[in-house]
Formats: sequence, structure tokens, C-alpha cells
Amino acid sequence: MTTQDTIVREFTVPISQRSVWAAITQPEHISKWFGSNCTGTIAVGEIVIFSWESEESRARIEAIEPEERFAFSWQPGSGKNSGSPFRQLHVTLVEFLLTPFEGGTRVTMYESGFASLPEAMHAGVVADNTWGWDLEVAELEVYLLGMGQG
Repeated sequence: MTTQDTIVREFTVPISQRSVWAAITQPEHISKWFGSNCTGTIAVGEIVIFSWESEESRARIEAIEPEERFAFSWQPGSGKNSGSPFRQLHVTLVEFLLTPFEGGTRVTMYESGFASLPEAMHAGVVADNTWGWDLEVAELEVYLLGMGQG
């Protein structure tokens, strides 16, 4: 049996890459579609906190390539091991890639690194994050479409 390593979600919106970039990299926008709050500084190497109603997850910003690629590593499992130093956590990598597409932007989200998680964590984290990205990416798409009308 092969171990799933990646979750991929993709959609296109009639919105500029600049606007999509703002929505995925500015805390005031992130908090409108990804959980209920994003705190911290969006800069490579910085730790940010994504919060939902009853949980949170720490993330380290890994890459910022303006209007093209935004990446962060984070602890899967909704805040488990939150007292440990980040470098000691089991993490996955989330990447948002933006490309021009017929009058708008194609947004591709990858989360990878599940195969490197401990076996006891793998199945549950993949299931939780698959379900989670279905919701979060749908919320991002709705948020972006709303931006385009405003």
C-alpha cells in the first residue's frame, strides 16, 4: 500500500494575481477565509498562528515570491505539540501557486510531506487535512469572488 504524500486543490477566479496574493498573504485577509484569526508577521522564517474557534496551528513562513508562490510549513493535527519548539514538530509544507489564466488567476494549493509523518499520525492527519482543505479552499474562492465584486 502506498502512503499518500500530497493534497492538491485548484481553482480559477476572474481576479488579478495581485488581489489573490493579498488574500493569501495579508493577515487581515487570511482571517476572513482561513480560520478566524492569523497573527504574526508574514516574512520568511517568521512563525505565525492560524486560529479557528477551538484550535490553533503554528506555521513557519518558508517562501514568499510575490504574486507567484507563498509557502509555509505547519504542524498538522490542530495544535498538537504546541508547547514544543517548532523545529521539533512533525510538519507538512503548504504552497499556494498563482498563475495567470484567461482573464484571471489559477490558484493551486499543495500540502505535501505526509509520507514523512509518523505512521500513527498519517491516516488521521491526511483525512483531517483533506476535509479541511475542501472547506478552506472553498472559503477562499468565495472570498476572492466577493473581492472581485467590491
